[in-house]
Amino acid sequence: MVTYLAHHQIDFEKYNNCIRNAKNHLLYAESWYLNIVAPNWDLLVLSDYEAVMPLPKREKYGIHYLFVPPWVQQLGVFSTTISTPEIVLKFIENIPSKFRYQNIYFNYKNTIKRKFVTIRYNYTLPLYDSYGKIYANFRKGRKSSLQNAKQQNLVVKNCKNADKLITIFKENKGQEIKRNKNDYDLLTEIVLIGLMQNKVAVYEVFDKDENLLGGAIFLISKHRITYLFSAINELGRKLNSNSFLINTVIEKYAKTNIIFDFEGSMVPNIASFFKSFGAVKEHYYDYKPPFKLF
Repeated sequence: MVTYLAHHQIDFEKYNNCIRNAKNHLLYAESWYLNIVAPNWDLLVLSDYEAVMPLPKREKYGIHYLFVPPWVQQLGVFSTTISTPEIVLKFIENIPSKFRYQNIYFNYKNTIKRKFVTIRYNYTLPLYDSYGKIYANFRKGRKSSLQNAKQQNLVVKNCKNADKLITIFKENKGQEIKRNKNDYDLLTEIVLIGLMQNKVAVYEVFDKDENLLGGAIFLISKHRITYLFSAINELGRKLNSNSFLINTVIEKYAKTNIIFDFEGSMVPNIASFFKSFGAVKEHYYDYKPPFKLF
């Protein structure tokens, strides 16, 4: 039986245990992460936390609704066994009717046989093989970009905050990709809390003259490293610093049980960039039924 729980009713020890042991674990679903991006989220639970579905919620003008939080690509149903289409459907059917608007990004292991669903794409790269074998599958153009970057003597450094990267992003992509102050504040908090738990890494890239070119924020879990956020300035583009950074991380985690998750994209040129590293396409579902008038 699927049960709806308000935030204060959740057994967080059981919830975290389910997420930790879920076959489709994603760091977005861990309670500390949800507490940042969707405070007071509710939950649907199957039996005694055999499977769970977080419900990020908001209220506006007296209307309760479910939303996709910033810095979250996929949520949906997480299970310690297998999330069959029937189980996923059971969860959907048990979403309380008070949520008159619903927008949910179900995760890559959730299959939905229902109306009002749009397929979205993600790209991932298993890092099980040696770096040499992984590199062999890079596209010719990507290899060329990397060779050019290496000739510039670029350096990747660990960083303890994302302040400079957020500033670079605002200055170079801020007008094109709309983010509000709250989004950046949430990202800063994710980095702060995640670093303390060794679940976030921040890398900056510098040229030979110590000029900051850009960098990225990664989510790190037991079996997945996720390319959450990146920033690059004009000089960084010229020197292919993003390619250099991604390649550095791939080389670092090669021959492990880690999957490199590029976290998107539906934008063709960005998708092409990810595929150039040998990444493979996977899909997940955007569920958005019509607004309920009553």
